[in-house]
Amino acid sequence: MLHGPSIWVSWKEKRQRWEVGFWWEGKPYTFYSWVIQGKRYSFTRDMKPIAEQFKSYIRGKMQPNEDGFCTFEPGQIKTGRRKSLYTFSKWVDMWLMEYALKIETGDISREYVAHLNRYSRLYWVPALGCLDIREIKKPVIKKFYLDLCKKTYSKKHIQNIMDALKKLLNDASEDIDGLHMPKFPDYKIKPKSRERGHWLKEHEQDRVIAHVPDIHKPIVMTRMYHGLRESEVRDLRIKQLIKIKGRLAIDVHTRKGGPDRVIVLEPDLADLIQAIPRPLKHDYLYHWHGQPYAKTTLWKIIRKALDEAGFKHITPNDACRHSHASQLWRRGASAPEVQYIMGHSDIRTTMIYSHIDPADQERYARRNSLHPVDTVRMTETTRDGT
Repeated sequence: MLHGPSIWVSWKEKRQRWEVGFWWEGKPYTFYSWVIQGKRYSFTRDMKPIAEQFKSYIRGKMQPNEDGFCTFEPGQIKTGRRKSLYTFSKWVDMWLMEYALKIETGDISREYVAHLNRYSRLYWVPALGCLDIREIKKPVIKKFYLDLCKKTYSKKHIQNIMDALKKLLNDASEDIDGLHMPKFPDYKIKPKSRERGHWLKEHEQDRVIAHVPDIHKPIVMTRMYHGLRESEVRDLRIKQLIKIKGRLAIDVHTRKGGPDRVIVLEPDLADLIQAIPRPLKHDYLYHWHGQPYAKTTLWKIIRKALDEAGFKHITPNDACRHSHASQLWRRGASAPEVQYIMGHSDIRTTMIYSHIDPADQERYARRNSLHPVDTVRMTETTRDGT
């Protein structure tokens, strides 16, 4: 709140300068120069018009924006930096800290939080860090998006950056009274059905597994046989093994917002899991040399097996999770069943994998070209010789 004279311009004989000053939240602030486009202008005797212009500039900054928020900070005039908790960089730090706490409760994966930290460090803060989060509107976001498009990033990478930023601003709009979620440009990649060449059938997966070293087969088979996400399978703990009607199952802590699900394991995989030696220093179900699998380690294992099996055009994720979803459709699973098994929060994601293989069409082809009644009538007509 402003106290006394809100803002003034007065001559200071001792300094031989014009003084531009104001009160803000009970504190006085004075300026004797102004930096414009990298050049400093001192308020000497003949520079009073510049001092008056600076006064008008400050008065304009003090006005609330269209949403009624006053984002003015005297420190920004002096140093070019904001100190408010509403500064975008500070808000991102608090937001990431809150998400990091969710890792311990199992509500979110460590890998996802690592992605958010990387997006913040490399993209968000360098471009938007000095802004007040309440000032980020459609034009700012559109410019940020267009600047990303100028780089050599893939469309999927840009979409991931924008998706995470949208989540951040949506959370901010829920926490800050009166703040509205800004409109985003159309950055989404149009969904496409996966072609036959981008997923594997069961016997093709078996060919790949044959090239996997025995010590790694349990974790690779879990991904291929049951379509778990990479983070889900690496984070499995021994306590998540359960029994259902005499069969071994795993209680999966679903990532990406989907509900937790129970997956009954294939018998040959269950036998391999029960033979895994229990670690002494941790409770991870899958481990190698006493340590949990790293993301890159598991990816390289599957990549090498795919190359040796002759599927160099298939990615590890396509060979495991996406292939399993496609196989479920081919076996006759319903959409809700596939959604549950895959841990999808949105049924539209499930429908992406509803492939139709030409070789499967024989199962639902018409067996007779004529209606049964028409067949009887034709037989009777033939008997009459007409």
